[in-house]
Amino acid sequence: VGSVLLKGAHNTSDEEFMNVVHTNLFSAFCTVKASVKAMTKQNPKGGSIVLCASAVAQMGLPNHEAIAAAKGGVIGLAKSAAATYAASNVRVNCVAPGLTRTPMTARITGNEAALKASIGMHALGRIAEPDEVAAAIAF
Repeated sequence: VGSVLLKGAHNTSDEEFMNVVHTNLFSAFCTVKASVKAMTKQNPKGGSIVLCASAVAQMGLPNHEAIAAAKGGVIGLAKSAAATYAASNVRVNCVAPGLTRTPMTARITGNEAALKASIGMHALGRIAEPDEVAAAIAF
């Protein structure tokens, strides 16, 4: 679950901001809430919840205010939920990938100049592929 809104705060409407928060943070909260209920009721052995944040929540990139705020909230949610539900043997983790080549990011990855700039921000000299993120989640 996610979204890409690349605008400065001054250009972001309240509706756009709330949509980003709802799509990213509220959905993660609902996932934790429903998952914990199911895991503790049906499986006394517990379980694992993996939430998806984004590296932008910790980097300070221009025009990422809304998504950085929402994904930063997801990171905080994961940390708090991990502490809350550890006694029930429910693990809560969070992956926070950088730019990943997906249909949602095609506007960036499909633009040669934007892709080149993005690659320049990554230590590996490339952007992530979906299967790499999936492997981190599955681990």
